[in-house]
Amino acid sequence: MLGQSSESVPRAVGVLIIGLFLFYVAEPAFYWGSSRPGVPYVLAAVVGVLAFGATFIRIVRESIRYGPGGNVRTADLAVCGIVGFGVCFTCGPYWMALPAFFGGAALLSLAPWPAVTVTALALAGEALAGLMLGLSGSGAVEVTVRAGITALVVFALGRLGALISEVHRARAELARMAVVQERLRFSRDLHDVLGHTLSVIALKSEVAVRLAPRRPERARDEMEAVVDIARSAITDVRTLVRGYRQPSLSAEIDGIRSVLETAGVACEADAIPQQLPTAVQDVLGWVVREGATNVLRHSRATWCRIKVRTSGDTVLLEILNDGAQQQAEGRQRRGGHGLVGLSERLAALDGRLASGPGPGRTFRLQATVPRDPPNSETTRETSP
Repeated sequence: MLGQSSESVPRAVGVLIIGLFLFYVAEPAFYWGSSRPGVPYVLAAVVGVLAFGATFIRIVRESIRYGPGGNVRTADLAVCGIVGFGVCFTCGPYWMALPAFFGGAALLSLAPWPAVTVTALALAGEALAGLMLGLSGSGAVEVTVRAGITALVVFALGRLGALISEVHRARAELARMAVVQERLRFSRDLHDVLGHTLSVIALKSEVAVRLAPRRPERARDEMEAVVDIARSAITDVRTLVRGYRQPSLSAEIDGIRSVLETAGVACEADAIPQQLPTAVQDVLGWVVREGATNVLRHSRATWCRIKVRTSGDTVLLEILNDGAQQQAEGRQRRGGHGLVGLSERLAALDGRLASGPGPGRTFRLQATVPRDPPNSETTRETSP
């Protein structure tokens, strides 16, 4: 539908300009024909008007499609000027409309200063041709004024079509970019959801393998937990596809604490400040999830602490762990898109993400976001 409208309106403007051209040519052609000119003059007029019309139509079409200075060839404009004035001098003042449309084509297709210069020369040539073909001074002035108005009308209609075409192209590009952004968002969400879940499944599976020879009952419990997590992951992916999943900050912290302790990482978490906006909780929930995933994947940390506090109009989330060297090396070796995705999420709320060495020999992941960010619509009361 968008492509159809983007073509139909500029095409209608082009047809209107061509109709105007035919109207201006048809009437003087009728009066000229009634004067019974000779056959050579008739042939010259027919060939000249056809050549002028074909070239003029091409200039109008390309100018509407690409704008001034676009795909119009200088040769086409030269043909219009030469043929237009040639028909005038050969067949008489009845054909004075042709140089007028040549001026309109120049205004429509050239850059501003060259367009004004060529059009001014065309109008001067129009006045001179009128005098040379026997018109009085007032008659030559009238023809020149009429030619100037015609050129301006052609220019205005052509620019209208070009602007409409440009607007539709911009809308099409915005639609394309929206699709690209949605694909990036979905891939980022999928990474954030499955990356953490698969890490937990791998961890619990390793624990079950180690426990199987000595403590089969505990290994069975771990594998049952793996089954539950896998089923939860399926639900998460389904809800993610529907666009409904928004992880809660408190739920994420509780889940992360359990997972880290299972992995042998002591985890401490601060109480969550009250009445944080939903958007803030959601984005910080993703930060907690990704931060814990990095601790599990890239470090041999023995403890982790999650701090959430407010400072004025800013909410600060900080994740510290003692696996600084291994985590930095792991991130550098494996790369990945997790922190990039988090940075994009936070940037959408005017927030920032920082990661690197912390106090002592720790690794720190820090996220800051305004307490009342843009596009935050609702608030949620949270409990410690």
